[in-house]
Amino acid sequence: GTLRVGSFATANVDLVPGTLKRFAERRPGVELRLVEGLTSRLMDRLAAGALDVAVISDYPAGLPAEGARTVLLREDRLLVALPRGHRLAAYEDVDLRDLAEETWIEAAPRGQPTLLVTACAAAGFTPRSGMRVAEWSGKFGFVAAGLGVTLVPELAARAVPGDLVLRPLRGMAPARKVYAALPGTPLPAALELVEMLGEWKVCTTVSPT
Repeated sequence: GTLRVGSFATANVDLVPGTLKRFAERRPGVELRLVEGLTSRLMDRLAAGALDVAVISDYPAGLPAEGARTVLLREDRLLVALPRGHRLAAYEDVDLRDLAEETWIEAAPRGQPTLLVTACAAAGFTPRSGMRVAEWSGKFGFVAAGLGVTLVPELAARAVPGDLVLRPLRGMAPARKVYAALPGTPLPAALELVEMLGEWKVCTTVSPT
């Protein structure tokens, strides 16, 4: 019949569409429906019976303590996006401390500590805030213009334009965890999809061309 899937935005760059394509090829008789939203809203929909499976993240608010079965899919590293002409763009990886004087393009979730702030505190400095931009496409534009740098989830690497480079961070690199959430009695198709989500090899290109 129908499999109703929910996922957060950056999971829809590569992980979810790639897996749904493979699932549709294997199970052409199953109609797929997708809803995008924040983890909290997806969990509400799952609890209400409006979703059969949801791809969620533990950032920024963590996972709900109860009410759903969760399966860890992967750890999603955060990479730093730099303009191609940046002084560190030629390096294979970057020490966060070398970015202490940079301006950061970000939009902190209200009332929540960010992975950037936490990682920078561990590296011994407070990040300098610049323009507050929420959408990834907007962040890329500001970085490309040389107005700052930003962190990009590995899940979103495929969407980064060619005039930027992505570099992993050495040492205690910030990361979040990505899960699949299921109701107490999941559909067989939902279980199969979760297995396939765990097998998907996300594009981890650190220097898009």
